[in-house]
Amino acid sequence: MSSPQSPISLLRSIPASARPRTLAAIIEHGSEHDRSLFAPALAELALLSPISARPDAPPPEPIRACLVAWPWIPSEFRRLLAASDLDWPAAASALLETAEPMHRSRLASAARDLPGVLALQPRLLSDPDAGVVQTAARGLFERAAEASQARDHRRAVVLARVLTQALDTFDTHRQRPVIEAVWMLLESPAFTLSLGEPGKALLRWLRTSRDASRSAARTVLRTGEHRWLRARAIAWLAEPATQAAAIDRLSRATDHADHECTLLRAHLLARPTRARVLGLLSPVIKPVNIEGKAVRRPIEGGPVPNRAHVQDLSPRAARALPGYLGLLGITSSDRAMAAEPLLVSDDPRTRLALARMLDDAAARDLLFDPHPLVSRHAAYRWSLAGVASQGDAKTGAKTDADRARLRQARRLERAPSPLVRRVASDQADRLDFLRWPSPMARVQARRLLLRDRSALVSQLRDALANTDDDKRLRAAMVAASLGLGSDLREPLTAILLERKASDPVASTAVRALLRSPDADAELTSAALTHPDPRVRANTIEELARGGADGVRTLEDQLESWLSDRAHRLRAAAVRAALAEPKLAPVGKSALLDMLSDDRAMHRVSGAWLACRARAVDAAAILRDLALRDHDSAVRARADWALRRLASPTMKASA
Repeated sequence: MSSPQSPISLLRSIPASARPRTLAAIIEHGSEHDRSLFAPALAELALLSPISARPDAPPPEPIRACLVAWPWIPSEFRRLLAASDLDWPAAASALLETAEPMHRSRLASAARDLPGVLALQPRLLSDPDAGVVQTAARGLFERAAEASQARDHRRAVVLARVLTQALDTFDTHRQRPVIEAVWMLLESPAFTLSLGEPGKALLRWLRTSRDASRSAARTVLRTGEHRWLRARAIAWLAEPATQAAAIDRLSRATDHADHECTLLRAHLLARPTRARVLGLLSPVIKPVNIEGKAVRRPIEGGPVPNRAHVQDLSPRAARALPGYLGLLGITSSDRAMAAEPLLVSDDPRTRLALARMLDDAAARDLLFDPHPLVSRHAAYRWSLAGVASQGDAKTGAKTDADRARLRQARRLERAPSPLVRRVASDQADRLDFLRWPSPMARVQARRLLLRDRSALVSQLRDALANTDDDKRLRAAMVAASLGLGSDLREPLTAILLERKASDPVASTAVRALLRSPDADAELTSAALTHPDPRVRANTIEELARGGADGVRTLEDQLESWLSDRAHRLRAAAVRAALAEPKLAPVGKSALLDMLSDDRAMHRVSGAWLACRARAVDAAAILRDLALRDHDSAVRARADWALRRLASPTMKASA
């Protein structure tokens, strides 16, 4: 057979009836060169075989010969033969009757490519020859793997029916690949039900069977060497029949690949029916003696990855680790310890997932993260993890924890992220009501007032006695807003009587004193003769609100106040006159005089007052000031007043 024509000559010399069997023998016992020459010829003979109209007719010899020589037929011819209308089940049934174990073993191999022959696999599993049984079992597993990988639902239904029959005879063949094929096919309970009646039969077997096959199924799920069995353990974790085996599987992880497989499916474990079962895991973090100290570390081979395994995880698995640790039921400190290697991750999404999981102490490591989303979530986590204790239950004083947290909040107010600064500011306001007038501080002060008025007064008294003017000013603002002038009369009066030429604390303290019901004429006189114009201006405003006595005082001294050199006091007097109906004409005239005053600050105060009083009659003068006044401050304030007068819905606040 040295020339290319010799195979053709040989084929022509063989009788047609003996040609298929002869080709099969040559392929089986010949060299690789002979097989490559004659295997296509045998496939062509099978494809050209006539189809008998008689149902009881024996299958053509070329078809049987193809089954015997199937391992050597090229893959392209296998696809053609599988897609043809040839009666492969009949040929396979006839071949099963042969006494040659090797032929039956090759029939089991052919079942991988021929769906019609697949139904005969349960019979091959009962073959007396062990090699045939093993080949059939491996063939079932390979078909299950192909069906699962290709997501071929039709093939999966056929395979489920065959596997149900194979499980009925498990006590006879005891083939582990059959159980592995079942697990390969059963991706999840929902997918099993989608297979129709064959899938329901497999599900009934898994739930109710008491024979050796179900025990083997649990053993394979628990200790099988295939990595994909971990995915099946996650999918079937909530199933009572497989729960114990699945827990045993998930409680062990030998390398980072096992952890990777689990973490990539951590979203499935978040389902409540599965998350509850995770609590059955044995302790996953234990104390380890390191240099004489007990340090908590993940147990080797346990479900929590150690530092080396975490560093080998893919970015997607690393992002799932914080959420997975939150499902294990371990303490927050243990979660922070296990996830600590992720703090230096280059992936901002991983650090973001970490910020959502960590507690107060651990989240502080991410508060200054360069990515704004990470730092923002860390700040929210920090603010929610440590709620203010509202101080001591009896005295209302801050506890040590409150003071420490307030120091943290003040440091975070210098963070680079504006969102972190805002969260820190809100937290500091919640802890310190002297950060008035922020909304959080207002709420905190009013809450303390309702809960313990004496404690609030005591803290305000201490703040007013402080040497820090800012703290004294804020305490006076709280006292004025909450009407605590009577409770704090002594320290507030002492501040007023210091009679400094410029004292913002005294200007606020006089408001608190004059709003109290026990304000007397002596106190009013001291305030009206104070050297600071702001104190006198605030006194006039409070007198205008003080009822008949205040109005009489206003009427008696209005003329002198309207000619005062201090623009603040003059504006306060004009505003008080405009608010009183019988003094309104005098107030309007005084307002126009302020707008045309030679002194720039008086014109600025007049523009501000025209806006606050909604003096539309002064619009023409304001327009002239905004366009022609030589002082830039006057032009700016007049323009501001005009814009607010033109917009009635806009607040006229300075």
